[in-house]
Amino acid sequence: GNNAIYNAIEEHMTDVRPCAIIYLDLNHFKAYNDAYGFSCGDDMLRLMAQTMNGCCSAADFKGHIGGDDFIILTRNTEKLRELCNQIISAFSKGLQPFYSREDWERGYIVSKNRNGFSENFPIVTISIAAVTNSAVDFSNTQLLSNTVASAKKKSKEQTGNSIVIL
Repeated sequence: GNNAIYNAIEEHMTDVRPCAIIYLDLNHFKAYNDAYGFSCGDDMLRLMAQTMNGCCSAADFKGHIGGDDFIILTRNTEKLRELCNQIISAFSKGLQPFYSREDWERGYIVSKNRNGFSENFPIVTISIAAVTNSAVDFSNTQLLSNTVASAKKKSKEQTGNSIVIL
């Protein structure tokens, strides 16, 4: 929950050891959820949580912010890109059973957009934004928040799975 997330971030903010905040966002999840239903959407969110648990160490903090947004706090900044790539790879490998054969082979689903019109939406991918305390002073909450938001925006601007590390 959010209280646990805030407490974990606060703990990392006051520590000088290397650490990173990793923000994960599922792209096209709303369209998937609308097309396949909330039960299937919940199963996909569980896949994301299982993926995080499988790729991260027990010492890493893993949290579900809400919706299709997740967070990881890790001290393993030396292998940060490797961790992000492992998460993308493991999640992507587990996706096929969540789609009909037709949608998977086509590479997209047809669902309603926010304006109620049918649109083609790609298979769900992950945008990852990571910020290390070597790049940003974690004790400055406003700067940290702005930097994470900027990294997330840059990651979301890319097509498919993406990783932006600051």
